Amino acid sequence: MPHIPTFLQRHAARPRAAEAPGGAGLLRRVSAQRGDVKAGTRSRWRLRVESSRSRDEPQQHAERPVPKLKVLHIGNVANYAYNVGKVLQTAAVESHAVNWDYYHINAQPVWEEGDFDASSVGDHFFPVLPDSEKAGFSAPGWYISGPRTLACLALIATNEGMPRRARLFRWLNQRHLRKIGASAYRERDAKFGLTRLTEAVCLDLVGGFGRSNALGMIGRAASRFLASPPAVPSTASSGLVSRVVWRLRSAAHRLGWLVLGACRRLWDRLKWPILNMVERVQRYGRRILRRLGLLPAPSLVAETAAPAAAAVKAPATAPLACATAQPAMADASPAMEMPASQAALPSDFDARVDALIARYHGLYPDRSFDPLLLRQFKSALPLMQRLFAPYDVVIGYALEGIWPLVANRPYVAYEFGTIRNLPFEDSATGRLASLVYHHCEQTIVTNSDNQAPAERLGQPYFFLPHIVNESGLLDEGAAAAFRAELQARHGGDFFIFHPPRQHWDESRDTNWDKGNDHLFRGFADLVRSGADGARCIAVAWGQTLEKSRQLVQELGIADNVIWIEPQPHIAMMRYICACDVVCDQFTIPTFGGIPPKAFHSGKPVVTAFDPALHAWCFDEMPPLLPARSAEAVAEALRRLHGDADFRAEVGARGADWYRRSNSNARVLAVLEQNLVGLVAPAAATSQPIRTPAV
Repeated sequence: MPHIPTFLQRHAARPRAAEAPGGAGLLRRVSAQRGDVKAGTRSRWRLRVESSRSRDEPQQHAERPVPKLKVLHIGNVANYAYNVGKVLQTAAVESHAVNWDYYHINAQPVWEEGDFDASSVGDHFFPVLPDSEKAGFSAPGWYISGPRTLACLALIATNEGMPRRARLFRWLNQRHLRKIGASAYRERDAKFGLTRLTEAVCLDLVGGFGRSNALGMIGRAASRFLASPPAVPSTASSGLVSRVVWRLRSAAHRLGWLVLGACRRLWDRLKWPILNMVERVQRYGRRILRRLGLLPAPSLVAETAAPAAAAVKAPATAPLACATAQPAMADASPAMEMPASQAALPSDFDARVDALIARYHGLYPDRSFDPLLLRQFKSALPLMQRLFAPYDVVIGYALEGIWPLVANRPYVAYEFGTIRNLPFEDSATGRLASLVYHHCEQTIVTNSDNQAPAERLGQPYFFLPHIVNESGLLDEGAAAAFRAELQARHGGDFFIFHPPRQHWDESRDTNWDKGNDHLFRGFADLVRSGADGARCIAVAWGQTLEKSRQLVQELGIADNVIWIEPQPHIAMMRYICACDVVCDQFTIPTFGGIPPKAFHSGKPVVTAFDPALHAWCFDEMPPLLPARSAEAVAEALRRLHGDADFRAEVGARGADWYRRSNSNARVLAVLEQNLVGLVAPAAATSQPIRTPAV
């Protein structure tokens, strides 16, 4: 069979924009071969704009060291993409992360890095983000969040050498995030389509996406505004005033379309001369400022600042198994192979959709599949293909891998409980999840109990420990001061912290259930046994919050349970460091992100845990205290309450285990080893990859 080059190989074989004559602007050149004089005029003006940029900018970066691996993270549920991208900012890897149309507070990096009052954010799905100065944090340049088109354009402009437009698009995204918390802004945006209008204008500024529809959208927005009934006070003359106003607005409506048509023709004719003039003014302005000594001359080699993640180093106690992949990284060419399940799919979008549906029917013959479920992504295809082009590896979190799948681009799927049941459910979301995880290059598995679903899906996978933000750890003095503050407010001498959401019922759905009732019943047994000074700090969020409050009242422990608002990471670490014990969930016999945070702080953890499920991914089991019933919870709490030395010993063993098996250095080593395998075929493996021992 003849060799068919993969998408990335074909892309790598093409000359890069900076290497081609004329610079990066040739990627967006308007063809002048149609015989249209106006098109040729626009093309010449555009060439002048792009050539002026290529004379002034690319030479500055010609000798900059290029990272060996460029990774794009899509989606940021629970800040997974941010935390992984933060760790993957090294000398060998450059990461960008993009999160669109999902504004929940725990998907914002300020929730991980900022120090602020959580009660000020309002609605968690559309939060009022704290001021960057008050929170002490602003999102890094490699992370973009906002409306889908605007967020993608910010990265496209960054990657294609348009720094001024990239700054403009970042500012527009940040402005949208600041305003999304106001319901009036969301209503006005939905009514007049202001965000879609802004995106259309930005698409035209970047170019290469066909004829602009911005002016048409302006006309429709103005039409909706003018067609809305005027608000006139109810008086005797209101009828006459209303008719006069209506006539005036109708006339303005008809006249407006004529004006917009003229503006569209004028914009098409003048936009490139205007941009050319702006570029020339900026270029000559820089030359004058340099001659006056007010602007330093550009350096040919950029000074690369060491990223924050560069401080993450592996322990020197033993060599990492993935270190053997380091020489391969230095010589590897970015050629991520298309997975066999995806390579056989046709490249044409419509034919590709039909093939994907046929494959789904092959897996589930008795289920239906609406083609519109996939065809809805067609309009965004040019944007996605241009977004993915510069990256060696694309990682889709949860179900975000659907975008590279429909764009005919190999990708890695990152699961955090999303393959436990979802890909096998008979629902619209289940159908998308099935396609995403059946056609990925590899699956990153973060929950050890998901080995069986990963095997069932049939794609290569490897285990990655749950990543946590290692900032916010208090020293002993600060932890003691916050504990004294808790004692002054609530009394007590034994504090239990229970941060999971409140979600439990008798069905014990493993997708959602946290077993909070087991904790409250076990804690009630501890209090009744004589531990009157015990206090349980629980977080007031989740679908069964009122049910949990009612249970606490029925058990007679309302005075011993302290309810707090959901806390950002920095504030949450204060509670963990100040408490004696951390209690996680009690339904699924594995652990997520809460126990590693507790281990990092040296605190014992009580949670549901089955060592047999973790034998494939850990050589050494974490020192968790297992409990899946109220009786087991009560027994573990009584032992921890009555034996301070045992508490300290378990906490110390947890901290030691975290350093060896779950630290950010460990996560970085596993990721580097496996991501290098994707772009270096010699280092790739088709077998499930076990976490190397440290």
